[in-house]
Amino acid sequence: VAHNLSTLGGACAVQRSTNAGVNWSDAGAGTITPSDNSPMVWRMVDSGNAAADWRFNFTGLTAGAPLYVGVAFLGPDMVFPDRFFQGFAPVIQPTEVNLLSNVSVGGHLLGSSVIGRGSRLTAPFRHVSPAFVRGAMKPFIPHFNEGKGFVFGWRPAAYAQDAHYCWRDGDPLVPAHSEALDFMAFTLSMRAYEG
Repeated sequence: VAHNLSTLGGACAVQRSTNAGVNWSDAGAGTITPSDNSPMVWRMVDSGNAAADWRFNFTGLTAGAPLYVGVAFLGPDMVFPDRFFQGFAPVIQPTEVNLLSNVSVGGHLLGSSVIGRGSRLTAPFRHVSPAFVRGAMKPFIPHFNEGKGFVFGWRPAAYAQDAHYCWRDGDPLVPAHSEALDFMAFTLSMRAYEG
């Protein structure tokens, strides 16, 4: 999530080992050579990928190059069964930019300094089946409510650049029955890391 790999001209792959790190193999997602320092996300199929040891393998770097990686996250994924469109504003640029502006006695702008930046996302889900909420989503509810980090991509196949490292920012996740046919609804209120 937070890295300078593109600046250094390197690449990265996710690897796994089934023999305590003696041998390493690609985990099935390939290598990414980033064109900028935005988050990199891999999605790997579970089948045949059981391993006790995992690593991020960085290549193409000059010896002594100062590689920085601030957030590295490896965990299971959860794909929501239904899409959402209305009411969602994707983060195209940071949505929270705090300024310290200096103005003259006459009210003229002398200059501004950015003192903080970040982004907030609100993802409204409607028409979600109770089976999904009580099944695949159930372990995610306490994870989200306790403010633990996760990667959120609203349509990763279409907008790969819209993957963000997020955590809870606002109300807890409380699915409620709200529609006909026993559907449930909830909203994810999130804050996203902006490097």
